[in-house]
Amino acid sequence: EPDYWRFLLMAMRPELKDANFTWSEFEARINSELNDAIGNFIHRTLTFLHTYFENSVPSSGILDELDKSLLKEIANSPSHIGGLFEQFKLREALSAIVELARKANQYLSTKEPWHLIKTDREKAATALFISAQLVHALAILLEPFMPSTAEKIWNLLNAPDSVHSQKWEDAGKLQLHAGHKMGEPKPIFHKVDAKEIEKKRKALQALK
Repeated sequence: EPDYWRFLLMAMRPELKDANFTWSEFEARINSELNDAIGNFIHRTLTFLHTYFENSVPSSGILDELDKSLLKEIANSPSHIGGLFEQFKLREALSAIVELARKANQYLSTKEPWHLIKTDREKAATALFISAQLVHALAILLEPFMPSTAEKIWNLLNAPDSVHSQKWEDAGKLQLHAGHKMGEPKPIFHKVDAKEIEKKRKALQALK
């Protein structure tokens, strides 16, 4: 898909030195960064909301230090990543988005809302409220890099208007209110196989 290429070319963009392209690098980055970090977090969050909260954003309860830390990451993301854009550090900006998604995955793994829901529904709700806000942030932050993907995420959130009409600073705001109804969860990305790609490439070459 075009957005896979957009992601990879920005992730490998030669800024201070040359970069070499290989299919194995393509596979590694798409699978570990795009699918496992960003896609996994988004799909986990939306699936948990669908399963435990009738596909709606729950209310937030009392925040602990881990909750506050992730909310701070969300709030700071537009200025931090926007600052990298202003310095033409596009590769670093994309890397910062991937790192934010990794922190979000770690947050979910630590909170374990799938277990917490059985013992403390309010804490599980708080974790998923914050995670939903981060999915919203990721949609806006990814828009300059992967516009089609960002719009897909926006639609999964059932957010109003289009992601393309949002203000950059809105990525740092908590704009999904309790009770907001989400769309049906669907995987955003799929893993790629470098060997399979190479086979197809050779088959296409043979047709010339």
